[in-house]
Amino acid sequence: MDSQSVKGTEHAGGNGYDAGKKIQGRKRSIVVDTLGLLMVVAVTAGHVDDAAAAPTVLESLDREAYPRLKVVWADGKYHNHTLNGWKDGHPELGWELVIVRRPDGVKGFTLLPKRWVVERTFGWLGRARRLSRNYERLNSSSESMIRVRSIQLILNRMDPQERYPRLNIELHQNSLPGQALSLNPTGPITGHSWSTSHSAKSIIPYSEGPGWFSHLRISACHSGLS
Repeated sequence: MDSQSVKGTEHAGGNGYDAGKKIQGRKRSIVVDTLGLLMVVAVTAGHVDDAAAAPTVLESLDREAYPRLKVVWADGKYHNHTLNGWKDGHPELGWELVIVRRPDGVKGFTLLPKRWVVERTFGWLGRARRLSRNYERLNSSSESMIRVRSIQLILNRMDPQERYPRLNIELHQNSLPGQALSLNPTGPITGHSWSTSHSAKSIIPYSEGPGWFSHLRISACHSGLS
């Protein structure tokens, strides 16, 4: 379980200011399984404390809906007496809330066991353009968009597709007018260096010696990328 504060637009309603993250927007609280797939989500205003928003999420994790659930891992911000009292008052839930703490004396980023799974899920959600900010007027609409994105992630695992098609690259050099060199971008290239990025359109060659490239042509075999 974890939460994420995202910026909201001027048209989105229900925004609040998260003083800890210095973000004006909304807060997404989610619970995921060990694979990082969404189980429960709740969206609140950004100023709502994480532990105060937690019961809205955790009350959906009942024994009938999740009979195999035994442990819910959370970080130190959920170590809250009010939250612990709420959990003690709902023994029918049937699972244990375990706080994963940072090692004593450690500063900066530290990879905590079990905790990185939910952080990765937030990364998956953030790749959806609709979820890069909060564009919805209602919290229920924001929750629905997160569920739609989660459904897409599950479908991609059930039927994986070739997300990055095989590329045909032609290099045209000033020193060789009219002659094209067809090269494999993943294989060894002799005499030239390459600078690459995540986008296929951003693959830009450069050379420190003679024969500078005049232009680069990229075409994909399985899509309209060009």
